[in-house]
Amino acid sequence: MNKKKEYTIEIEGGRVTGTIPRLSSFFGVDYETVKQRIRRGWTVEQALELTDAPPHKVVTASQEQVDLILKLPEKKKPVRKRQSTMYFYHATSHSGYYTRREKP
Repeated sequence: MNKKKEYTIEIEGGRVTGTIPRLSSFFGVDYETVKQRIRRGWTVEQALELTDAPPHKVVTASQEQVDLILKLPEKKKPVRKRQSTMYFYHATSHSGYYTRREKP
């Protein structure tokens, strides 16, 4: 997003001109929120919450598409295998060592 481009917003009592970061600060809306809204196709006024937000898009699907989605298999959680090896620590007078044994 171009931070140098200036926008002029007309409000009651006059006009406000400024960049998106300044306008978002002036109107008290988070800059990142405004930026994402403009990227999604909102007007600057809508992104700054000066006018109503655009209506949500309604996606329609045919009955065949719905049935296809409902028939998708569920993802199964992977089964975690138990370790078949046990490790034992053997302490000696100066150091220790590990040995490995198979589980019974």
